[in-house]
Amino acid sequence: MLTDWELGKLNLEEVNPHLHGGRVENHLGKTPPVHPSEIQTSISPSSAVELSTKLAPFLLVAGVKTLQKNDTAALRAVADGNGKLLIDFHQLSNSDVSTNLVVSPVSAAAVLAAVSLGARGETKQQIQDALYLPSNDGITKQGFRDIFSLYTSHKNLTLNLAEAMFVETKYRLNEDFVKSVEKYFLADVESVDFVSAPSDAADVINLWVSNHTNNKIENLFSADSFDYLTRFVVTNAVYFQGTWKISFDKSETRKQSFYMDSVNFVDMDMMHVTGDFAVSSSNELQANILELQYTDEEVTMLIVLPYDRDGLLSTVQRLTSLDQVSAGTFPQTVQLTLPKFNIETTLDLIQTMKQLANALVVLSSTAEDGKIEVRISVE
Repeated sequence: MLTDWELGKLNLEEVNPHLHGGRVENHLGKTPPVHPSEIQTSISPSSAVELSTKLAPFLLVAGVKTLQKNDTAALRAVADGNGKLLIDFHQLSNSDVSTNLVVSPVSAAAVLAAVSLGARGETKQQIQDALYLPSNDGITKQGFRDIFSLYTSHKNLTLNLAEAMFVETKYRLNEDFVKSVEKYFLADVESVDFVSAPSDAADVINLWVSNHTNNKIENLFSADSFDYLTRFVVTNAVYFQGTWKISFDKSETRKQSFYMDSVNFVDMDMMHVTGDFAVSSSNELQANILELQYTDEEVTMLIVLPYDRDGLLSTVQRLTSLDQVSAGTFPQTVQLTLPKFNIETTLDLIQTMKQLANALVVLSSTAEDGKIEVRISVE
């Protein structure tokens, strides 16, 4: 049995210890679901003018396929919450299906979870609710410690998660708080002078970011990023580099028509490979699903292709759990066609978090006991 999968533009989400998301769209309109009893299912390319600016609507989910044998209850609790946060991020950030989207909820969760250790009362509860964190700080800390360890345990690829906290030199953080973020979030904690030497502070942070993203992200901050009220900056970086288990042959890459809609198309480089892949069909999501494995088989990428040409938004709205895209696959020989792609996204995390928690988190001066005080401005 042979299935043709010709996919539109990839929308890549960062690698995470639970499956994540991205996008595709087919051009032939209604495409029947893939099933072992069927002889062949053909799915055609669609939507994208330029690789960097347009996309063919499909959902792409990248992540650690299965948790390892040393899976803990704390790791599962935090990972499950991160999966729910991914869906929230995707739905809140993705009303415009004509643009690319890269979402990294584990980064946002790790940053704000660390901050939550210094929050109290209603503020702490708001952060926990928005991030789907356990109410018990001990579980949260151990869960993230396990996640950070999980990210460094792969032998056949590079998968790193790093965090740092840069603190104004005149600002004193509670010692227990600092020890917690260093131990459980493996965070670097460093003093910088935001007020008197903002350019130097920006250089220090930018160097850290560059070093932890293999120089892929540079000049993230400038002196204008800070003011006299800046007390500290928390950064998080995810870096991934891996090789497909079934590799694309460069000699097979060729120009093909790539449809923007039912009429308009552009010619672009398309990669080709034939191999045995895990596939499934979801009537619930109204989409077909194909799994791409890396050489480390615990890391995988799932492509979710809506049955309908314009079905992405509907599929995303139906998505309530990552289990919907990660269960029930079966092996099938597939002719796979993918475009070469490069994607960058800038998101306003504050705006997204305001929608999630109906609040804007603002860090202010230390309280009398040295704890971080986190204020919520409800709008």
